[in-house]
Amino acid sequence: QQIKNISNELNNHKKEVQILRSEKDTLESVLTMKTADVKKSLSNELVRIEEEM
Repeated sequence: QQIKNISNELNNHKKEVQILRSEKDTLESVLTMKTADVKKSLSNELVRIEEEM
């Protein structure tokens, strides 16, 4: 019985790790996209400012 409980607990931890890895990958993707958006916005703003000078 104890082995079964430990096995179930281990499986639950494995599932939790998979979920956390998936969330990490999603967050990395979102941050990468947001970083690209910010860089593009700053670049566009720089061009606009240079044109005004």
